[in-house]
Amino acid sequence: MESRMLHTFTVEGKGHFPIDMLRYDECFPNDQNSAAAIANSQWGDGNVKIHLAAWQPKRWKPTEKRWESFLWKIIQTRVSW
Repeated sequence: MESRMLHTFTVEGKGHFPIDMLRYDECFPNDQNSAAAIANSQWGDGNVKIHLAAWQPKRWKPTEKRWESFLWKIIQTRVSW
C-alpha cells in the first residue's frame, strides 16, 4: 500500500461553499478559521479563502475542474510528510 502524505490546498470563491466537495475530495478544513468560513459562507458575498487538507497518496491532486464547476478555484497546493 502506498504511503499517505498530507496535501494542503487553498480554495477561493464566493457564496455558498460546496460542502459536498469535502466528501468528494476526501478532505477537511485545515484550521478553525476555515471551518468557520465554511459554516458562514452562505451569508457572505465577498471572496473567501478556505484552507483544506487531505491524507492521500503522493500523486493525489484535488479535482480542480470540479471545484471550478462550483465557481471555486484552487489557488495553492502543497504536499508534506
